[in-house]
This record gives sequence, C-alpha cells and structure tokens, in this order.
Amino acid sequence: MTSTAAPSRVSSAILARVSDVGYGAPSFQAVLSYWGLASFETDLRAHLNTTPVHGTYPQDMVRVAKSLGLEAEWKDNLTIADLEASLRDGVPVNCRRPAPEGAQ
Repeated sequence: MTSTAAPSRVSSAILARVSDVGYGAPSFQAVLSYWGLASFETDLRAHLNTTPVHGTYPQDMVRVAKSLGLEAEWKDNLTIADLEASLRDGVPVNCRRPAPEGAQ
C-alpha cells in the first residue's frame, strides 16, 4: 500500500466485514479507500493488531496511517461542529461509539 496525493471521488463507503472481529479494520479500510489506497481487511487486521478480545485500538489506526504517509491524529470529545468542519474540509473521519454503561 502506498499513499496518493489526492482523494478519490468516493464520498462515502459501504462497510462489509469479512469477519466478526469488529468494525475497526473495515472502517480504516474505508478511509484508505478515500485516499485511493487499496487494501484487504485481513491484511489490515494484522497491521492494526486487531484481535477478537480488544478489537482495534485507535492509536494503531493512527500509527498505520502515518506509516502509509497519511496525516492522522486521535481526538477525544469531538463535537458535531468539529465533525462537520472536518468533513467540510474534505478530511475523512473515523468515529468510535462509546461503549454502553457497564460494558467491558
């Protein structure tokens, strides 16, 4: 996988999981696709250290994105306005839903 300078014309992605390990790898795959990078979910799970126990950690997404030459950062507590601004600026956003109260 190598990075390209301009994003593709895809404005949204349909996520199709090939396993039930979680949505981290396929959602990361969608971001890579936005930037014109082809990848396989199974390969990404290995690069992202994804496991059935913990899924995919956001820090691993940032690490792999940077290793591919992309700019990436992890942010907590974004507002809807923050998300709208990123999308308006053409920055793909990968959101993680907080775990329900009492979930492990």
